[in-house]
Amino acid sequence: MKSFAAGLATGLALASVTAAVAATLEGDKGYLRGWDVTWGDGKTICSEPFVWPRTHQIQCDSVRSPPKPPNG
Repeated sequence: MKSFAAGLATGLALASVTAAVAATLEGDKGYLRGWDVTWGDGKTICSEPFVWPRTHQIQCDSVRSPPKPPNG
């Protein structure tokens, strides 16, 4: 149980630090230069999206169509 609590605390700390660093690198809102938005299978939806970190919103200026499902 102690290791679970320690892992949970570590995960929460890393998540908050990562979000803070991402917001700091690009400011309050703006384009994420060199970043890609991808589907779960790794295919790119768009590159360099405009983001609003405080509201967790991402806007892609040019969106590629979703991958087609495999046949049958």
